[in-house]
Amino acid sequence: MVTTFSPIAAGWRAAVGWYPEATYGTAVPSVQYHWVGAVQSMKATIDKQPILVYRMDGSTDFPAYLLKGVRNVDFSITYWPQDIALLLDDINNIGLSTVSHTFIIEDFDTTNTYTITGAVANTVTITGKTANALEVTITYWCQNIIWGTGVAGLPVGVTFSADPLNTPFFFSQESVQIPSGTPQVQALTFTGTITNNLYRVPQFGTDVIRSVPTLTRKAEGTLTATFASINDVPNERNVPYEYTAVRTTPYLDPEQLLTPPTPSGLSQQTIRLILGLQGAGANYPPTPAVGTVFYLDYAGAVLPKIDLTVPISDLVAVELPWTATNATVASHAPPAP
Repeated sequence: MVTTFSPIAAGWRAAVGWYPEATYGTAVPSVQYHWVGAVQSMKATIDKQPILVYRMDGSTDFPAYLLKGVRNVDFSITYWPQDIALLLDDINNIGLSTVSHTFIIEDFDTTNTYTITGAVANTVTITGKTANALEVTITYWCQNIIWGTGVAGLPVGVTFSADPLNTPFFFSQESVQIPSGTPQVQALTFTGTITNNLYRVPQFGTDVIRSVPTLTRKAEGTLTATFASINDVPNERNVPYEYTAVRTTPYLDPEQLLTPPTPSGLSQQTIRLILGLQGAGANYPPTPAVGTVFYLDYAGAVLPKIDLTVPISDLVAVELPWTATNATVASHAPPAP
């Protein structure tokens, strides 16, 4: 007897687009949705949160009723940015004002279309790693997911934006600078996460949430680097202490000498991640520099501790966790060739 298995879905093909919403939870019709980037993975989760009703009838310890609860809809997307639009929107709006998005996903293998409404970014993680492309992972809290066949799930009249054919930002373009303007050429990895600290607000009469407001925000991450000497990490001496000439007081916070002293007790600086060039005519690698140079700034960043690893069979590396007070994506003219 021969056992055969039916084919399974793998490496599915789809078009993805996004557009800002004028009204929360309402997809904008009759427009061209923006290009996301080189999407690597997507995941949507609908948690219906059923209400379990127990009763004491002496016959069972299982729930008697499973009632409909408030749906929590999560959507996560990982992409390699080509067009900077989505990165600019999510980073800058997550730090200033929260804008909800609608995502549309058309599966060309099944002809199903998914429309995700009321998508507000809860976390945005930027990951730079040598020998890899710059990667962005965004986790959205959403209001609803609607799906259909063909174009049934799409807002009326929408179209997808075409691939701009820009090369994704990759490691040979990027540069980590601490503080801003001082390249750390020994950096191996860079991770920065902005957390929007959202809160779901339900309402009576429906299982769909009414809004997702933003509470307090935070920006944090880590930087890993190797070094030939301690001088390759110039800001290390600011964290957490430095030696003084007086032996009786070997540990002294250098900011205690400032007048007036800083309230945090830690030196604040700007951590800059140069993303690279983008736009028509951009050259890869960027020599000579043509196009627009984009950078991601984490302002008011402090380095609260140092994790120094000294293994016998591996590289000597330093890991610098950091916490910042703001994050922005901006552009500036390229340097002269």
